[in-house]
Amino acid sequence: MDHHQLPPTLNAIEAPDSEWFFPKIGLVAIGTISQSILGDLAWRLPSLHRTMAIHTDANALRRVKADCKLWVSDGKAPPLTPQASQLLAQSLIPDMAEAVAGLDMVLLVTGMGGVAGTGIAPVVAQVLREQKILTLAFATLPFNFEGNRRHQNAQIGLQELGTQVNALLPVNNSDLERVVEENASLESVMNHAPLAFIQLCRSIMNSVVVEHSNVGIDFEDLRHLILGQTGDCAFGFGAASGVNAADAAVNQAIHHIFLGQSRLQQASAVLVAIEATPDALSLRDVRSIMLSVGQQLPSAPPVIYSTVSATPEDGHDFRVSILASGIARI
Repeated sequence: MDHHQLPPTLNAIEAPDSEWFFPKIGLVAIGTISQSILGDLAWRLPSLHRTMAIHTDANALRRVKADCKLWVSDGKAPPLTPQASQLLAQSLIPDMAEAVAGLDMVLLVTGMGGVAGTGIAPVVAQVLREQKILTLAFATLPFNFEGNRRHQNAQIGLQELGTQVNALLPVNNSDLERVVEENASLESVMNHAPLAFIQLCRSIMNSVVVEHSNVGIDFEDLRHLILGQTGDCAFGFGAASGVNAADAAVNQAIHHIFLGQSRLQQASAVLVAIEATPDALSLRDVRSIMLSVGQQLPSAPPVIYSTVSATPEDGHDFRVSILASGIARI
């Protein structure tokens, strides 16, 4: 057995694809965040074509649910620096290439600043780029109190990752300190980014592959109009029920901590994904949502939208998600 891989019970298993059509979208979770995305929160993920977890910690990998798992290690001790994990990851490039073969798009999620995500994510992204797989990377950045070295590592990793992916969506954990209660538990605060990523997955899947879509978008439109822009991406979402639910949901999305008016006003292209119960979705509400977003945008950038008639997973009448691209990094 290759000492870089897990025991047979944890080796790669490819998910069946008989129920899926083009495009084939996969999810790759790297490092500690994989435990949230593919562990406790896995049930909230849409039915992706394939999921993959990569980590330097074998015990953490055992707790995640993924079609494919790769352990980045020399079999003796975990790597202690991002540079060490990057070298080990490079030895697994053939395994990575095999695991993502045949996918049309990958949603990649990782944390920056630590050993695993900082070192491994750029290697994975390089594999995806060489296979011409459309890649949107969601990367969390450290809290301000985590120290200079971690921040420096995060910026280096983010720069390396950005050169390999089609679109990069950086999320600063320190932004959360402005919106959470002073005594909020660390677990609840740390769940904000994984939950945002899961909603991003739902938005993409609803837009290009879900069969219940009233209005879907072409995969090539997503590729060129949204993910082909120069600059970073940002994402926000909101949900509401009752009277004026559509307006309340889009207002929450516009002002979401990971998006906000300042980023939206810089966008050069936007995707708006709307989920609503069948009896709640009206042309008037769709028009109102799109006008609210349009009022925030500079000049007249491309705006595409999708709608799905189905009860949002949290039971609200409306859920609105906004993916904006072409944003200058602050």
